[in-house]
Amino acid sequence: MELKVAELLLDPMNPRTGASGSQRVAINGLIAEGTSQLLALADDILSQEILNPAESPIAVREDGHYVVIEGNRRLACLKLLRNPDLADDPKIAARFRALATRGRGPDTIDAWVAEDRESAAHWIRLRHTGENAGVGVRSWNTEQQVRFTRQKNTQAGRAMVFAEGVGAAFGSDREVLDALRAAIDRSLTTVGRVISDPDVRHAFGFDIRGDELIFRHARRATRAALLRLLRDLKAFPVGKFMSKEDRSDYVQEVKADLPGADSLLPTPARPEKLPEDDEAPDASDDDSDPTSTEADQDGETNSGGNDSGSGEDGSTVPARPTREDKVIYEGLRLKHVKVRSKKTLREAQTIKIDDAPHVCAVMLRVVLELVLTEAGVRFKWFAESEHLDKKVVAAVKQLDPDYQSTRSANPDLKNAYNASARDRGGVGIVDLHAAVHSIERVASTSDVRARSADFMPLLVAIDSLLGQNP
Repeated sequence: MELKVAELLLDPMNPRTGASGSQRVAINGLIAEGTSQLLALADDILSQEILNPAESPIAVREDGHYVVIEGNRRLACLKLLRNPDLADDPKIAARFRALATRGRGPDTIDAWVAEDRESAAHWIRLRHTGENAGVGVRSWNTEQQVRFTRQKNTQAGRAMVFAEGVGAAFGSDREVLDALRAAIDRSLTTVGRVISDPDVRHAFGFDIRGDELIFRHARRATRAALLRLLRDLKAFPVGKFMSKEDRSDYVQEVKADLPGADSLLPTPARPEKLPEDDEAPDASDDDSDPTSTEADQDGETNSGGNDSGSGEDGSTVPARPTREDKVIYEGLRLKHVKVRSKKTLREAQTIKIDDAPHVCAVMLRVVLELVLTEAGVRFKWFAESEHLDKKVVAAVKQLDPDYQSTRSANPDLKNAYNASARDRGGVGIVDLHAAVHSIERVASTSDVRARSADFMPLLVAIDSLLGQNP
């Protein structure tokens, strides 16, 4: 049934917030329950111009009013976009006011009107209580998500190509497949970042052509190199491979284990055609210039986002969830900032996110502000007293002149910019600000990990710039 937003009420008994005595209390309860998530949802509604058609809100008729008992966050977003002052916190109201300059979302909602709460309870329970032995919503893991999006020119897409290619070439080699599986489980994002670097691919003897992996060395040398790379991807923290400089240092460290000229194939081989050491490759399978690869043409990418990849259904790489970081900015080692910033980061990384998420959220902000301020004042990007969101935006603009380009912007810095720019909702800065200044907001472990992932590539880029300008 099409219902007007203006005539809909939020549920005063919403399980997310508990009993609410008024609509304003209900809205602010949802803000407190997940500020950044609510801002992100409002941003998505404005971007798509509709609510998610795959999940219809559920309403009931009570005391002459339509009350939404499933879909309260969406309704709260629509209410706040129409009247940002419904938010008690002026800073949150300002965020919604900034979003509202882009619109206010749909005026009507296509909802299912249940006879009563009891008749809707089964469906709401399935929606919010997990898989329920297959009856409820069974979420995709990150690898399955990438199969759906399958953008080959992203880190995730290249990670997928890499996993498929290794699986095709070494499908009966349990040692290689186990190492591949372990590396992906450790951090598929890091796998994508590393194999997106053309210098790493060249050093380890493989490349990416379009949507296919190719090998340049005989099987034995290729196998040894892959095992070294995959085991190191499993063993080392993600910071070991974060920047171009980090990866270059790593290649030098493992130089003795890399394939040499004596194992070079006369013609690059596709995975299924990778010859045994006493065989010659079938040159007829190589129908394009082996020195020109789509990955090289696209350039290296270093996104820090939540991308992932794997093989198609039936691949030798089974789907499993990726590992969560235990500490903020996991693996990051600042080399060129002041001693105080280095020490602060090291001390912050002794605290486990799961043990003290609020403390970690505070320290996440402290480290970010220390590094930003050092670079910003030194290079005259902004005044030391500038607000944190403006510091992040100014830094991104200096580090990436193409930051607004959808095609050529540095993907490393995209999340930091989106999480900070006010015209994008600034959800990341809202989280960090609340961690320090809100007496009611309690940081969640998922928020801390998300913000850590958003801002870590920015810290790496700033540290690298400081190192280039001692």
